[in-house]
Amino acid sequence: MRIERGSTIAGIDAKQVRDAMKRASSKHYLFDWTYLANFLHIDPATAKEIIKELISLGYIEKNSNHAKCWEFTIKGNSFSMAKALKPMSRQKANELIVNVMKRVEQVNANKSLLYQVDIVTVFGSFLSDAEYLNDLDLAINLIPVYDDNTWMEISNAVILGRDASDIPACKEFSKRCLDYAQKAQENGDASLHSFEEVLYWPNNEIYRYIKNGSLRISLHDMEQIKSLAITNPSFQYKIIYQNNSFGSQMRRSFQYLRALKYNRLDKAVRAYEHKASLNSLLRSSNGRS
Repeated sequence: MRIERGSTIAGIDAKQVRDAMKRASSKHYLFDWTYLANFLHIDPATAKEIIKELISLGYIEKNSNHAKCWEFTIKGNSFSMAKALKPMSRQKANELIVNVMKRVEQVNANKSLLYQVDIVTVFGSFLSDAEYLNDLDLAINLIPVYDDNTWMEISNAVILGRDASDIPACKEFSKRCLDYAQKAQENGDASLHSFEEVLYWPNNEIYRYIKNGSLRISLHDMEQIKSLAITNPSFQYKIIYQNNSFGSQMRRSFQYLRALKYNRLDKAVRAYEHKASLNSLLRSSNGRS
């Protein structure tokens, strides 16, 4: 997504609104009109008008956990990361994907990290016939690094309908995440100012590494993409990377079992739809450019 120069939202420079949304997303702040009023130094009435316009634009929706707050949609996340940049060529987008894949492999080879990349998908304008693209929309899914025995325990819990969070290794994982973030803070590798930032640091560290500071890459969470694909049948995405580790295969089995349990054949089929490969996608994309 690209922000046109001079565009506004409820009379406020769109880039300022974008900055407010970007900070709320990166810091995991609750997003409501009071946050906007404080961040943008505007009156409550204007902040509420911005909320209304963001709703009409499809950028925000009701927060399921906080009745008076809002959360960003896929479109809203794209806007929060939008830049006033010139469009890039399809060849440049292909080069970005290749570099992202290299960094994903590096993440999954790093035994000191607490998460691995499970799946990477591409969506948006890259899948169109456009010769030039504003950005590269990618979504990733991360999975915890557990040993094989723990994944088997989780599998048994899913099959028997029990809560996997009661498994000792799963309980311990949250503490490992906090210890990992604290160590990063002490070593100067991270500057964390809230409990949310500490809790999400093991994830955010990987997101940052994969993005590598690129203004062209718009990185999203895979769960949002799945929800959008289910509610909007016309929405398209393609898997360009799939981790074949034992844990990843077990996770996909869990999706399949849950889908069958709730008689959602469409979800069960999608859980095992992994036909797109990076090479074939890039070949077809190059053929259009």
